[in-house]
Amino acid sequence: SAGVLGFVSAGKYLEEKLRSRAVKALGELAALQGGKARVVRGGEVIEVDISLLRIGDVVEVHAGERIPVDGVVVEGWGYVDESTFTGEPLPSFKSSERRDAVLAGSLLVRGFLRVNATRVGRDTSLAHIIEVVRESQFRKPGFQRVADRIVGFLTWIVIALSLASFAYWSLSGADFATAAMFAAAVLAVTCPCPLGIAVPLVAALASIKAARIGVLVRGGDVFERALKVDTVVFDKTGTLTSGSPRLSGAYSFNGFSEADLLKLAGSAEVRSEHPLARAVLDKCRELGLQLREPSSYDHLPGMGVIAEVDGTTVAVGSQKLVEQLGVVLQPEAAELIEKLRASGATVLLVAVNGVLAGALEVRDEIKPEAGEVVSYLKREKLRTVLMTGDTEAAGRWVAEKLGLDEVHAELKPEDKAERVEEMQRSGRRVLFVGDGVNDAPAIGKAFLGVAVGKGAEIAKEAGDAVLVSGSLRALALLRELGKAVRRKALENLAWAFTYNAALVPVAMGLFYRSHGLLLKPEMAAAAMILSDISVVVNALTLLRFNSRTLEA
Repeated sequence: SAGVLGFVSAGKYLEEKLRSRAVKALGELAALQGGKARVVRGGEVIEVDISLLRIGDVVEVHAGERIPVDGVVVEGWGYVDESTFTGEPLPSFKSSERRDAVLAGSLLVRGFLRVNATRVGRDTSLAHIIEVVRESQFRKPGFQRVADRIVGFLTWIVIALSLASFAYWSLSGADFATAAMFAAAVLAVTCPCPLGIAVPLVAALASIKAARIGVLVRGGDVFERALKVDTVVFDKTGTLTSGSPRLSGAYSFNGFSEADLLKLAGSAEVRSEHPLARAVLDKCRELGLQLREPSSYDHLPGMGVIAEVDGTTVAVGSQKLVEQLGVVLQPEAAELIEKLRASGATVLLVAVNGVLAGALEVRDEIKPEAGEVVSYLKREKLRTVLMTGDTEAAGRWVAEKLGLDEVHAELKPEDKAERVEEMQRSGRRVLFVGDGVNDAPAIGKAFLGVAVGKGAEIAKEAGDAVLVSGSLRALALLRELGKAVRRKALENLAWAFTYNAALVPVAMGLFYRSHGLLLKPEMAAAAMILSDISVVVNALTLLRFNSRTLEA
């Protein structure tokens, strides 16, 4: 049993090591708040420490730099990567004309901005996220350790039975050696080792098995909680979807073929680094289309591009762009565009020499296994919910495709955490699955938080479990493994109780005078060791766990 206890101790060590990594991840996120910033003071641009920034300062940000404050754009334009907060892969266009708001920690991918600071230091959204995640690391729900409580009670019961045996045989005329023998036999045979390792050993072995099937768990109670949840909440981007936009449809008009449409759009976008342009270029490469280098190229911020390709003027971008170029949208084209947008797609229009050539449908595609995992959860009678920072249309499209029960869209990180807490106050036990920094507060607040392994490090450290491969199938496997853990733990507890109930009367000598049945201390100790071995062997069968959970 010493080896088994050492093994369990090693498991505890690994769990604590995982917790220490959370501190490191928090430090990396907090590092986004440090460093220097350029600020406009007295008509000059000077460099100061970020900690010295004040509300009302105008901060200058160049491409490739992180924005150091929460504030409003007062000069310039640019594409800002806000995935730290929204989880969405596409940079957002920000400009002074619209007085757009920006957040500390977000990255200026392209352009130039001057930002009037409205929140600095510990008051920024980034600082708030860090604080919420830090609290979640040290404020986990307290779960009952049934086996530990039983061992505590059993210890006193064993002592009482041993003393009772000694007193009985002493008062019935037996010599001291005989009375002490029966007392010692009771202590040996009812050693709480089998009960003490019945559940922790199963949990430790289950953690090893979970790692083999792609799930890293931070504690043995994860398996217990996986069975108690009644609501599963999914983030969208990077969790239910791939996290990167792909061109999923091309619709041609006015005599243009689909191949011509893609060739012209791809050639016009060759010089662009925008994620939507990459989606078009990836599709062209996939189809083996030969693209041409444009002779001229003009990028219109927030609208699209206009390029000259083999003497042809090609415009690719928003509806506003093509309308400003005088392109007429036929009723069927306008209807198609509206339908695609209503389903949550991003639509790029392509105009050639002032004529509408077609429309390109770009989507963040749903992961192939997402549908079968949701079906499995529904068979388990669990409610499924989507929470996303994306638009209502995009959220509803994903929910309808997968058959989810609820949709909550356009949520900030703190909104997700608040919704999770509201659900739990109403009596639900929520499992939250997410992959971004913006999901970390909700993951930390949930009854069970699960992070997708390919997501942000801070989300993984906030999670009670991590789907290392990024596949949602591991979520179903975690629940099925939880069922196996419960079954093995109950079997071990039942065996330990049966063993004690059967041998304690013999050890006390109740059958000694009538049948001559005697259990000496060394025999009692051997029986206890055999009980330990049986518990260990039964627990080891968990390593053969093989689940076909996703089959209907």
